[in-house]
Amino acid sequence: MLQSLHVSMRRPVTHLLSVSLLAGLLAGAAAHAEDHSPGPTAEELAGPPRAVALSSSTPVAIVVGTPVQFQDTSTGGPTFWFWDFSFDGALPVIDSTAQNPVWTYEQTGAWPVRLEVCNATECSAAVTQDVTVVEPCTFADNLVLPDLLGPILSLLRYEACHVITANGSVNVLGTGEVRLRAGRTIVLGDGFSAGGGGSFVAEVDFRLNTH
Repeated sequence: MLQSLHVSMRRPVTHLLSVSLLAGLLAGAAAHAEDHSPGPTAEELAGPPRAVALSSSTPVAIVVGTPVQFQDTSTGGPTFWFWDFSFDGALPVIDSTAQNPVWTYEQTGAWPVRLEVCNATECSAAVTQDVTVVEPCTFADNLVLPDLLGPILSLLRYEACHVITANGSVNVLGTGEVRLRAGRTIVLGDGFSAGGGGSFVAEVDFRLNTH
């Protein structure tokens, strides 16, 4: 059984496929693409390969223009991989047949990644999941929110690529608003307090978590 797939955010140092092997795999992919009939399900076969959705404990946004390596950590003996990095919901285009391919997105947005795997006798049902491609975060990695004791009557924004820590007091009045946005987490310490009747918003947005 295939257990998991994950995205590794590191720059590739080398391409491991030789030209002759790549040509052979692409020929196999072309032949495979001509047959679009659905494969057998896991319930119909004893222990077939099965593709599992991309997963990550801490979501990381992909930076536009940066090579990304998709790593297959599957078990169950798949020997063929068919990746489509911008699946449009119709006919898949085989972008790579490598087990751990490298791909560079040149445009921002949510891109559906489709994967189907096969062994010598069977193919999996395909799975599709979006990856998010963004511009690089330009804020500081970490930020400590200062005391905001003076009455706040307008909008104040504080943003960080990774972590914002708040331990002091925030005094927001009326239509005033304080917004915190961080890529990984926002820590409100024991000494934190917010008052005054205005708006205080803390948001974790993984699209800032680009490095």
